[in-house]
Amino acid sequence: MKDIPGTRSVFAERVTGGYFVDIVPKRDQLARYGLTIEKLQDVIMSAIGGESITTTIEGRERYSVNLRYPRELREDLGRIGRVLVPPERGHRCPSPSLPTS
Repeated sequence: MKDIPGTRSVFAERVTGGYFVDIVPKRDQLARYGLTIEKLQDVIMSAIGGESITTTIEGRERYSVNLRYPRELREDLGRIGRVLVPPERGHRCPSPSLPTS
């Protein structure tokens, strides 16, 4: 591309993009287990999106350490639908929500 008149420099811009999942909470099932939308969102956020648990310091550089489900569990919609949501008391139950896209 340097042969094109008027070109001073060329750089590649990394194209970012990703897959998005809509999770539709089943409010009646949440209520049956005594769960709130907030509790469901917290589980989804930490399991799928990741949660910063600490920071490592290497010389003058600082790096966040994030914890989340492994990629093979996050890529499979069936597995995402089986993420366990802990109620306030009692046993853990499957997420009363359904990934739709």
